[in-house]
Amino acid sequence: MEHGGTVMMTKPSLKEECCLKVMDEKCLSGPFRISLGGLYARKTRDRMTTVLAKQAGRPEERDTDKKNNQHRILCALLPAEYRLMPDGTDLANLKEASISRFFICAENPDTGKFYSERQYEAVGNNLIDLARKAGFRTGEFTLLPHIRGQLQIMLAELTENERRDFSADAMTLLERLKNKSKKYPDLASHAEGLKKLGTLEEQLAYLTVIALTWSCWSWNNDALTKDLAFLLLTPKKEGTEIQAIESWKEKRLAEDNDRSAKLLEQCRDAFRQKDFFTCGKAAEGILALRFAPDLVRGEAYYMLSVCYAGHGYKRSSTLLSPKELMLRAYKFGYAGAREVLLNKYGFDAAPLLLRPRAKALHGTAKVVSNCINQYTKTVLQSAPDTLRKEADDALKKKEDAEKWVYCAPGKKALQDSVDFSQETRYLLFDDDQEKNFHDLLCLLDRIAAVERSNPVSPEQSTRHWSGTAIYLRASEDRYAALVDTAMKRLGQFVVKVFLIDDEKWAAQALLTRHPIYELIQCVSGKELKRGPFVINFTVICDRNAALASRLLREAYWLSTFSYPGLTVKFHLLSPVAQEIKNTMRLEFPAMFEALPDADMTSHVTFLAEDLTLPALSDYRLAGYVDKIEAMPNSFNYYVIDAGDDISSLNLAIRLREWNVRSCVAGRTPLQNGSQPRIAFYCKDPDIAYLAENMVVQTVDHGSSWYNNYNLISFGLLTDSYSWDAMDGGYWERVAESVHLQYCGIAWNAADDVKNENLVDYYARMYNRDSSMAAALYLPYQMFQIRTASAEHIVSDAPLGTVGSEDANAKLAHDMGDQFREAIGENSKALIPELVCIEHARWIRWAYSRGWKAATPDQVLFYMEEGNPKQQLYIARLHGCLCASQELAVLAEQMKQALTPDDGKQPHKNDWKRFAASREKDTVKLNNTDRATTIGWIYTPKDFAEFDRSHVLASAELIEARWIEHEPPTPVQEALNGI
Repeated sequence: MEHGGTVMMTKPSLKEECCLKVMDEKCLSGPFRISLGGLYARKTRDRMTTVLAKQAGRPEERDTDKKNNQHRILCALLPAEYRLMPDGTDLANLKEASISRFFICAENPDTGKFYSERQYEAVGNNLIDLARKAGFRTGEFTLLPHIRGQLQIMLAELTENERRDFSADAMTLLERLKNKSKKYPDLASHAEGLKKLGTLEEQLAYLTVIALTWSCWSWNNDALTKDLAFLLLTPKKEGTEIQAIESWKEKRLAEDNDRSAKLLEQCRDAFRQKDFFTCGKAAEGILALRFAPDLVRGEAYYMLSVCYAGHGYKRSSTLLSPKELMLRAYKFGYAGAREVLLNKYGFDAAPLLLRPRAKALHGTAKVVSNCINQYTKTVLQSAPDTLRKEADDALKKKEDAEKWVYCAPGKKALQDSVDFSQETRYLLFDDDQEKNFHDLLCLLDRIAAVERSNPVSPEQSTRHWSGTAIYLRASEDRYAALVDTAMKRLGQFVVKVFLIDDEKWAAQALLTRHPIYELIQCVSGKELKRGPFVINFTVICDRNAALASRLLREAYWLSTFSYPGLTVKFHLLSPVAQEIKNTMRLEFPAMFEALPDADMTSHVTFLAEDLTLPALSDYRLAGYVDKIEAMPNSFNYYVIDAGDDISSLNLAIRLREWNVRSCVAGRTPLQNGSQPRIAFYCKDPDIAYLAENMVVQTVDHGSSWYNNYNLISFGLLTDSYSWDAMDGGYWERVAESVHLQYCGIAWNAADDVKNENLVDYYARMYNRDSSMAAALYLPYQMFQIRTASAEHIVSDAPLGTVGSEDANAKLAHDMGDQFREAIGENSKALIPELVCIEHARWIRWAYSRGWKAATPDQVLFYMEEGNPKQQLYIARLHGCLCASQELAVLAEQMKQALTPDDGKQPHKNDWKRFAASREKDTVKLNNTDRATTIGWIYTPKDFAEFDRSHVLASAELIEARWIEHEPPTPVQEALNGI
């Protein structure tokens, strides 16, 4: 209508606007919003979930539950890492989401805000946090391509007309968005650019991300809005324009680092002066800087939380609660946040894994298993007499036998068996390791639920479950991290979980009971240092790559000797030798590289030759063995796994035949002591027993070289799966002692102190593995010590294998006494040598676990970036993987990081990460008596002290003094006199 030359416009009604044909108009208007429910109307959602069902192998599935469809679509479009709320809740699991918005749209009575606003903001923050980790590099931000790819799958069955209508709806929605410049300025300014995108799925991908973060785009959420616009809506460039953008990012990174450091100083000063308004504003200023360092952001979140929670600061730029702000401070690495979360908010950041000592699982206990197989049978057959009858009945019937032995038919039955009033052993021994792991999670869930239903102190909970032990048969390499995570989520009490890795336990048991040093026991230390001598450790395997790799890895670090004249050569004869070697080179690359301290330790040649065979039956196997044995001054250790027990035994017999023929041909002495060690992998104890007494044709069995094959069986089920051995036995107690000694705990400290310091031992498989390695190496270390009466300290029988605990304790005390005697006679020369060899052993162990050395510059870089220590777990880098004399260089450079060249005193509240101690640096001014502090004098860390203290405690460690009872009276009297 025209009036006086002016065009008068009236707002069109909804019906007059361009009508949407595929999208849901109701969910996109009144008021205007972009929501998932609007983009994907109910009929569209039904078709999308049908496609997802087909893709998952459930083509007939049809679910009329609207919220189930929402759940599936949300999970398909938004990966899990983007769905997490600050408290760890998954947005896809919320129960009261609206159909239109997918998130909870009810009002929070405590804050007056809608729950969905916090959920939108959580997704927005996750987007920015994950992009920040990738340095805001477009190529590494894969959410949009992921959503586009999922939509291409879910919308693949649309007809051409439906796609045309869907595209028209998207254009209409973007045109409406373009007109909303007042409330959504960033979206409105980019709407035209989004209309020009090439495909329907590309447009929908952007609209989907906008819908998932809708409340973040309003004008009153400026900082997050700008970050999202920068991440999602910046035009994509190519070639030189990308280089220009990257240069701009580098410039902004430097600027934000400087600005955030200045704001942090303002924040701290204001906080000290109790000016919480200024402190909060400065903290918000830091959080608005896109490239501020993580640690600075963490402290800013901490300050903001404290100002808001206790000092009345009113925030404008975030909907996060004080607890959620503190959680983000913890997430970004601010150390002080953990204590606040624990004490104020009851947040369980880590478990309190006290070692239970109230009960011991010996004698009578209930047994619950998730299967009946050879492993379960072996355990039950070694059970005490009180369990034998019930065990036999259960094995025959494969069902519940009265009350002591129970094979749970499923997860519910497994959970229903949980009862802390009775000692219980859970045997998760199925051949399906993934099933075992999921059954572990079921048990831990039920245990946690029991504790939550009647909360008590962590110490009381620990006592509740002190009679419960869970034995998990699984690969440590594959499941260790998952088990660690499950234990951390359990709570502040301990349930004993023992991970039984068949290959690892078999390899360590072999090399402990039949140590490599037995080959050179008759050679003096002086001769071994002079050399040259060679130990050939040869693995002959069919296709069991896991066992072959584990044998090579464990032998690699156990064969560390203080004899420069000795070289240990590792060989692998197998049809898959090259495949195993390539895999090991990928996973454990440092094992193939030069070793530090090479002039002070034995040398290593690791898989230097390609010894691949078409099959173990190939005639060239004998030629390879002859070539190995032809090396002068060599000692040979063979380990055989030919695929099954009988084949392995027969190949071991053939190998002994070839060895004897070779000795006869070369007129080499044939005494048993000079013969190669030949071990074969055998699970069946009956075959192993017969192999020990193998008849040599018509010659009666004896102990001479001509009537005894002298074969060693290893990997027996009874070695790992027996009633008294599953918890690690003697060596587990020594490993616990090693951990406590490393923590600086005296062996006669109170039990409570020991229990508290065993937290980390049970918290991470890394700590248990490292402590067990140090424990198993103790006999090898003792072997390299010369006393007044012997060239080597060697026990009369392998520790941990003798019949009774008392007999084993006596063996351990005898070795401890010999060590104390040797140290007393020659400590000045002996201790530095043992310290060096212990450091070399630890390096080789770390290499066998995939760790690599980090240079001092690299260490300082990742510590300055926020990593707390000189080891970087996420990359398996460690600064101490260097020669012994270079440890002091690392420590000095770490100390220098606290005293920069410009002379300015740095503000490092976390100086203890870089130095051992500090004292004030003072000077007297104007000839007065008053001293003025001008800085600090730092003392560098002594990394060698860890090895030194471990060596000095060797006698007490091998006696497991931290865990065992007092030593016998004569031994104690002798100790008191030292």
